[in-house]
This record gives sequence, C-alpha cells and structure tokens, in this order.
Amino acid sequence: MNRLTIALLLLGVGLRTAAFASERSLWIDEAMVALNIVERSPAQLFEPLDRNQGAPVGFLLATKASVELFGPTERALRLPAFLASLLGLFAFGSAAYRLLPRASAHLALALVAVSPSLVSYAAECKQYSFDAAFAALVLALAVPFFQGPANWKIWLAFAGVGAVSVWCSHPAIFVLAGLGIALSAMATIRRDRSRITALILLGGAWLISFAAVYSVNLQHLGHNDYLIRYWAGHFAPWPTSRSGIVWYVDHALAFVNEPAGMAGENRIVQGMVFLLGALGGFAMWMPGKSQTSPAVIVTAWLLTVALTLFASCIQLYPFAGRLLLFFVPMACLFWGGGAMWLCAQFGRRSFVLGVLLVIWPLIQSVKRIDGPERAEEIRPMLERVKSDWRAGDRIYVYCGSGDAGAGPAFDFYSPRYDFPVESVIRGGIHRELPSKYRDEISKLPAGRIWVLVTHRYRHEESVILAAFEERGSVHPVLIVPGGSLHLYSPP
Repeated sequence: MNRLTIALLLLGVGLRTAAFASERSLWIDEAMVALNIVERSPAQLFEPLDRNQGAPVGFLLATKASVELFGPTERALRLPAFLASLLGLFAFGSAAYRLLPRASAHLALALVAVSPSLVSYAAECKQYSFDAAFAALVLALAVPFFQGPANWKIWLAFAGVGAVSVWCSHPAIFVLAGLGIALSAMATIRRDRSRITALILLGGAWLISFAAVYSVNLQHLGHNDYLIRYWAGHFAPWPTSRSGIVWYVDHALAFVNEPAGMAGENRIVQGMVFLLGALGGFAMWMPGKSQTSPAVIVTAWLLTVALTLFASCIQLYPFAGRLLLFFVPMACLFWGGGAMWLCAQFGRRSFVLGVLLVIWPLIQSVKRIDGPERAEEIRPMLERVKSDWRAGDRIYVYCGSGDAGAGPAFDFYSPRYDFPVESVIRGGIHRELPSKYRDEISKLPAGRIWVLVTHRYRHEESVILAAFEERGSVHPVLIVPGGSLHLYSPP
C-alpha cells in the first residue's frame, strides 16, 4: 500500500469521522427509525415497523446493540452506519486496486472517499450506508473468483457474507444475483463443472437466506400502502414508449447528481459525467473480451442494474435517490477508469480531468458536514424551552399528532426534558386544508405557548404563526437549521 493510497483512505475516514462527530439532532426520518429501535425488544424488530418505516433486520439489530451498549444517544444510533461506511471504504479500496490500473484505482478510491452521500449517510441512523458497504464488500470478495481458482476458505467467506448481506441490506440480493449470474456464465463458457457445482451450492445458500429474510421482514414492505404512494413516481415504467425512455434518461442523469454527488443540477454536466462513466465501463470491458476480471465485473454490474430496474418495473423497488446509494461504489470504478483512459489517449495533461472530478464532490462533502442538508436541530430548541419554562406554560408541537413535522423528533427527545403531559399541545396535520390550522389555534387555551416547528411543509409555518399573531404577540426565540422556536404571549 503506497502513500497516496493511505492518504486517500485517511481522507475518507477523516470526512466520515467529522460528519459522525457533529452529533446533530436526529431529523424526522432518523427519529422514526430510532423510536422503533429504542422502544422495541430485539425480537420485535423482526416485525413490521411502526410509523411507516422499513429497514433491514441486520441494521436494526446492530443499532439496537449499540443503543444497549452506549445508551439512546445520537452517536450510538449512528455508530453502526458509521462503521459500515468505513468497512465499505476499505473493501472498495481492496477491489479497486485489483481491478484497475493504479492511476485509475487512485481516482476511483478518491471519489469514494469524498462522495457527499457516502459521507453524509455515514452519520445517519438509516440503513443506506449498509447498502453501499455490503455492495463494496461483496464486490471485493468476488474479485478472486473472476481472476482464477479460489480456495475453499474464500468460497466459505463469499457464501457467508452473501447470506448475511441480505439481512443487512435490501438491495444486496440484486448485487448477489448479478455476480452469481456472471460467475455462472463464465464457468459454463469454460466448462468448469466443479465451479458450476460450487456455484449452485453458493446460490442455494444465498436463496435460502433471502427466503428467510423475505418471510420475516421484506414481504411486509410490499403491502405498505404509504410507502408505495410515497415512491410512486420512482417505479420504473416498461421502456416501450417515448415517455418511458425519457423516464430512464431523467433518472440516469439524476443519479449522477444524487446520490452519486458528481454534478449539480445542470443536465449538460450530468450528461457529460454519465458518459464518462459509460466510457470507463466500456474501457474496462473491451480489453479482455469478456474474459478478464474487470470485464466480467462490468457485466455483473450491468446485470445488477437490470435486475434492480426489473424489480422497479414490477413495483418492488423504487429506482431513485438514496435507495440507489449501493450503485455509487461501482459507478466510481467506472468514472476512475474512464478518466484515466482519456488521460492515456490525450496525454498526461488531461490528468487535470481526474482532479476536477474530485473537486466537486469534495466541496459538497465539506459543505454537508458544516451544514447538513437534512439538519433539523430540535434539541437546542427543547433545551431553551426547558430553561425558560414557567408554571402554566404550554408547548405547541407542529404536526405533533402524527408522523410529520416536529412530531417524531419531539417524541424521541421529549422524555429527556420531562414536560408535563397536560402542557403538550400536539398540532394536527392539515396538508389539504391549511386553514384548519387557524381553527385549531383559535381554540387553544390562554397563556404562554411555545411554538415548536421542524420539518416544515411549504408555507404552513407562516400560516401557523399568523394564526397565533391574531390572538396576541409572537416573537422568535431561536432559529436553527431546519426549525424555529417562537413564543406566543396573550395580550
């Protein structure tokens, strides 16, 4: 391992550690997952989750263990995702340097090290770091099988990690299926009967493990009407019409921006970066004529994408955003390979392309650490309320009656502050008719009321504050990322 490789790994570890160390408040999605983890026993985590949440059992159990060891703190809840992200970083580095020329591997590792989404999800109580980590780990374990004979220890490790991965990551089955098909095709072409037999046993172990996790966990997600409606626009259409093809192009370009974090909103730039990745995949595939390890890995990953799209077409897996984070490590391989191929064709001066590729995601990662996109700092607001609380005060929680607004985060944090139950006013959710907020607030009892808002929806906060102003005076007490605290005083 040379100095540049060590430096890139340290950069990736440093960015992830900085994000993890921030200890910001849980935002609404994290809070809903955290409430399930904290309030349930390990056995109950195998059951369908409350608050319309879905997460792999392995992720839930790992986070539960962390909470049992260190308490229900933000860092304890995010620790498994952080460790998984580190595992994914090192596993990817192992795969990259065995699949690519050194210069291409350096660039690919740099892109994974500074990836904005990989860095930010390393510090969230969500499962997406597990998705990317297990995709990278399975890829690293698959490399020896594409390069030649593998001993029984590698077979056992591959079988075991694959069987575990489907419990820890929902999309892991797509990665395993893509690799399994590619390995089987290679063994069939080479007429390697012993390897075909081993692959049948390997695939059988994976399928048995997947059948088990499906029966206790995954099947429930397919019947959750809320999640189906929420992701409705991101189930892939069959590519049989012009509008269907446009959908595929839009989502391919959107991937370059988020979760890959390789470009901004400009579609021309997104298209150029996407084509660079396609060029990298083509450059990896062509030299070996489908026989070298990079060539077959590319084939395996194309199969993984195809299987994911097929699952999306039949309404089983949304093809969008954070749910595609597991694609990012392989995409970085393609971008690294594509950039270095251009350098080889047009001279060393074009090496600047590789530097430019890294600059944008690095800047975005630093920005997200300093000011996370999903920040909703409810904790300092609750601390302020507690410190200035007077007898007779009440607290109005925006959308506190359901799984929206400040409700979930307040449910998670409020036990720390021991507010009197009778003093908590849980606002309703009136998305379809905002005027109902005025009706609700007009009926509140007299006296001082703290107005707590996080995870705003459109202009509802201004409607609510205007309704309070009609009753008396309202002044801001604390404005924080993703939220605000106001104090209402009667005339």
